[in-house]
Amino acid sequence: MWARTAPRASCGSPPALTLLPTGYHHHGSQVPDRRSPARGRSRPHGRRAHRRRSRLLVHPTAVPNVVVLGVASGPHCLEIADWRTDNGAPARQWDCHYGASQRWSLTVGPAGSLVDEQSGKCLEIADWRTDNGAPARQWDCTGGANQQWSWTHVPGTGYVLRNGNSGRCLEIDGRRTDNGAPAQQWDCWNGNNQIWYPFAPTR
Repeated sequence: MWARTAPRASCGSPPALTLLPTGYHHHGSQVPDRRSPARGRSRPHGRRAHRRRSRLLVHPTAVPNVVVLGVASGPHCLEIADWRTDNGAPARQWDCHYGASQRWSLTVGPAGSLVDEQSGKCLEIADWRTDNGAPARQWDCTGGANQQWSWTHVPGTGYVLRNGNSGRCLEIDGRRTDNGAPAQQWDCWNGNNQIWYPFAPTR
């Protein structure tokens, strides 16, 4: 349950959180199967493969082009720490204030990317890592798979965001509820610390 929380002193009063409807059709929410293809079938390649990958990375039609991502485990939102604009700045949770460091564009960057409006950089999993616990951070947008996120709707709630390189899901470390808890990747299990609500970025 979302509740109004005290904002950081420098950010003013937070807006009312407006949750978008979740019971709607969404486009391809799974990342490509990383296993070997079935016997007798070849993997798509060239333009056909590119079109298929592009379809998988289209975000749900009812989700706005710019969102504030609220995590289900507590009244916090995903942001880049301390309004930083440098490569490597970590992603974390903080009280929702709807500032530019918490607003994510789904359309200004490469397909499947989440671009922080404060820095203009993309959310990624660091160093192309595929292990549980690898941190989320921002970096110059490259279009690489470690910066691609597919949306999977969890019936009755929000979405999980699956990384295109590792196949693991974006979460808040250890289901922590404190300001500053870091974002990372982990095996997808649909826990509240992995479920994200795409709020419209309005005040």
